[in-house]
Amino acid sequence: MPEIDWNIENTRILCGLMAEQVEKGNRPNTFLNSVGYAEVEKEFKDRTGIVLTKNQIKNKWDKLKEDFKAWRKLTTMQTGIGWNNGTINMDDEWWKKARADFPECGKFRKQPLQNEDELAICFQGIVTMDTFRDSLATSIALAWN
Repeated sequence: MPEIDWNIENTRILCGLMAEQVEKGNRPNTFLNSVGYAEVEKEFKDRTGIVLTKNQIKNKWDKLKEDFKAWRKLTTMQTGIGWNNGTINMDDEWWKKARADFPECGKFRKQPLQNEDELAICFQGIVTMDTFRDSLATSIALAWN
């Protein structure tokens, strides 16, 4: 299967299609079910002419979920974040600390998370659960040391 060009438009379309499937109840746990994947595959091909496999959708889902988690961590790490046209506008020291705490957040220095509304629909409840599990694992590890 050829590599997909995940440009802004293709990603926007995919995020919208995945959010539609979540709203239809086709995400019973942390991923779309087979009906959801099939619908996304069909609609994406109809809109773009590009054929996606379930595996390609799942890989993109995982990547977008990590981006969404990083964005949420970054934007909730402190109050009083400055904003400029949707981009976080903070000084170099703040970004240095942010990258130390969340290495994956550097990509958001120059541009915000794209498709945030659709990703919030896709990952509602999942990211909260992941964050809780991560913090619990950290607490347990610290208690054992």
